[in-house]
Amino acid sequence: MPETLLEVSNLTLDYNLGSRKMRALDRISFNLDKGQVLGVAGESGCGKSTLGLAIIRLLPRVAEIRRGEILFDGTDLLKLSEEQMDREIRGQKITMIFQVPQNALNPVFKIETQMTDILRVQDKYQNPGSRKR
Repeated sequence: MPETLLEVSNLTLDYNLGSRKMRALDRISFNLDKGQVLGVAGESGCGKSTLGLAIIRLLPRVAEIRRGEILFDGTDLLKLSEEQMDREIRGQKITMIFQVPQNALNPVFKIETQMTDILRVQDKYQNPGSRKR
């Protein structure tokens, strides 16, 4: 039976724009099992980046998660402090490649090589099994 790694339930997020609110995410729910790959596709401005930023809690100050739950490996990410997110989650267990990959990835090298290099930099992944991860 698959083991759930990421569970997003009824995630609703607004941007507070002065006197009005703009709903950016409306009751988003999905599960991602260990070893599974999930692609998020949609038109420009539909909330793909906002969803990723909400999961890793790197939202701008005008963003407000109104309701929902984000569980990563059983841990409620919305209840962790910023320090815990930085120390235990961001860059350690969850990483986001932003929309302009030319700024994050070198087109001269294979993405696999670059991702493996990132994993090797992390102390706990300094072993030959980093490609498998």
